[in-house]
Amino acid sequence: MKIELLRNFVVIMKHKSVSRAAEELGITQPSSSKLLSQLEKEINFRLFERIKGRLHPTSDGSLFYKLSLKTLSGFDSLMNSAEQISNKELGVVNLRIMPALANGMLTRVIKSFSLLHPSIRINLVISSSEEVVESIEGGSGDIGIAMRVPQSEGYTHHMVKMHSVCICPNDHALASKSVVSLKEVTKYNIIGISSDITKPLNDNIANMLLSSPTIMHSTNHNTTCCHLVAADLGIGIIDPMTALSYKKLGIKLIKLKEKIPFNFFLLTSNHYPLSLSAAKFMSYLENEITKVISELQHH
Repeated sequence: MKIELLRNFVVIMKHKSVSRAAEELGITQPSSSKLLSQLEKEINFRLFERIKGRLHPTSDGSLFYKLSLKTLSGFDSLMNSAEQISNKELGVVNLRIMPALANGMLTRVIKSFSLLHPSIRINLVISSSEEVVESIEGGSGDIGIAMRVPQSEGYTHHMVKMHSVCICPNDHALASKSVVSLKEVTKYNIIGISSDITKPLNDNIANMLLSSPTIMHSTNHNTTCCHLVAADLGIGIIDPMTALSYKKLGIKLIKLKEKIPFNFFLLTSNHYPLSLSAAKFMSYLENEITKVISELQHH
């Protein structure tokens, strides 16, 4: 079976029109019709029915369409990988990451990965969770990291489960403790983090305390919160990945007695298979996240 038969069918399915498919493919309408007939002859069942002058996919056609999409995306990925190998390049990995995890840990992962694979380029785009999901579904992103991820057949998502931590300056009164409660934390000035991403965290804290803590200063980024804490302007409650990455500023990570979830998802497309480069990076990223989780457990 020639690949152009599948491409022609997929575009016809997209437009429900042979003429519009022919226009997109840059061929004549008779040529597109001929390709469709050839495909139906090879697979031995009808893909469309014509009802009142319009094309409607048969049940077999709809099923075959889903299989064709996977086959074409796999073929395109294979050809892309072949071209990369031919050019002695492993290509580009397109990352789509929510702001909370774009700095710190991920930067360290990219640096260490690049030392191992200097020919692979990383394209990192910071986006909202919604934009991350859209880019993975649409194929513009290879690997995504997001917090709010609805169920979809367009991508596979793996949840990474962690818990938020308290951060304070190394010379703070709480710094000698290994575990603190929210009541202890809220005796001190708090650096608030106000964003859509942190709303579940803020709600969790308010629910556990039965009231909202007193906020001295606020920011919309966890990274900035680390800097404010290091400047002794208050203490914070943030995600452990960012906190670990900024210990060098002179801040102490302390586990919270109350378990406040900080969960996020690793996303990959179900329609656009990972390139050799992206698959290497995904495996490396998962291993590094596992190391971080282990480090946090023994912190």
